[in-house]
Amino acid sequence: MVHSLSTFIHPDRRVFLFGAGMLILIVLWQPVASQAQTPTPASKPATSTLPVLKADESLRSKVVECLRIQAIRDTRDTSLVEVMIQVDEPPVGMGFDLFLQMGERNLYVGPLAWSPGKIDYWAYNVDVPTGNRSITLIFLPSVAAASKLKRFDPFKKVENLDSIWDGDSIVKTSKISTQRLGDMLDRKPPSIDQAREDQTERLQGDDTVIEQFKRDGDLVAARQALESAVNRQPENATDWFNLGCLLIIEAKHRKAVDCFVKVLKIEGSSSLADEAQLQLRRVGSYLVHSASNGEADAMCGLGLMYRQGWGPKPDRLEAKKWLRSAANEGNAEAMSHLGEMYAQDLATCEDTPKIKSWYRLQTLEMYRKAAELGNADAVRWLATHEQF
Repeated sequence: MVHSLSTFIHPDRRVFLFGAGMLILIVLWQPVASQAQTPTPASKPATSTLPVLKADESLRSKVVECLRIQAIRDTRDTSLVEVMIQVDEPPVGMGFDLFLQMGERNLYVGPLAWSPGKIDYWAYNVDVPTGNRSITLIFLPSVAAASKLKRFDPFKKVENLDSIWDGDSIVKTSKISTQRLGDMLDRKPPSIDQAREDQTERLQGDDTVIEQFKRDGDLVAARQALESAVNRQPENATDWFNLGCLLIIEAKHRKAVDCFVKVLKIEGSSSLADEAQLQLRRVGSYLVHSASNGEADAMCGLGLMYRQGWGPKPDRLEAKKWLRSAANEGNAEAMSHLGEMYAQDLATCEDTPKIKSWYRLQTLEMYRKAAELGNADAVRWLATHEQF
């Protein structure tokens, strides 16, 4: 499974250090299916902000040589691979759109840029099938990529980048090593302005609603039009996906999760499903940020994501942790889900009668508390399990 933005975030740890004070920005990437041999960036910023492309084929070997790649697969969330690209003192300014080559598809990862003579690197989270032992990356010279990083780079590392090397695409392959990475949700979410630009780039198709939104920026009108569209045609995965993107912009993250889950159920295995899966990872970074501020609904959302594998790999312990946190804050939905999980534990438990009794009591307690708070699922469960 392969997934995909351009969310620039600091990680909290890194092994791939070749020099002190280097910039690390984590980018959750956006796949753009490309049928052409040369990938095409998803969007271009205003030309007034673009640096100048300068072709110089004599520098190609030095440019290729200075690009150093390391790919690390998480030992727990095994579809998650962190790709780090470092450049040591490039001879010229550089800007690339980075693509991941997967079979016949080239999937967009995100922008890269370096100022001449600097030592910096960028890191990107991607999802790669567990059987893949290497990755192939395509570096396409791009003024749009350099311009975007100039706008969103908080450390102004490429602020004075006024020209970048131009030439044919560079293709490099790297083996994938394994290591315990941090939780893929432990990423600072992007700012409101950056999220709007990123999610707008992610919108699929060219129907009238999407084109109108890109022209006038009327978020509410576009969201309402897509809500009407999915009500009329609930099997249209593209509309569900685009609705999820707009809900991220509006910071309605739990509703966005529902939209991307719809895409997974409709599409099964496809480029759009891959992108929806990574969108769920992105939404997770918002939810964990809100959960850290004590928002019970966000805690509940994270619990469900870990329970179902929506974004992260399914993790029952993490799911219970977040659901318990939400339940402790009085969230009835979380209580109902915990009750269901404890009932499942009881059904599969082969421990002592004392442990089984504990699971039974926890199941009843969670469902009863949820029902008292008006949770309909809990009320129905209690009505059909009077002899439990």
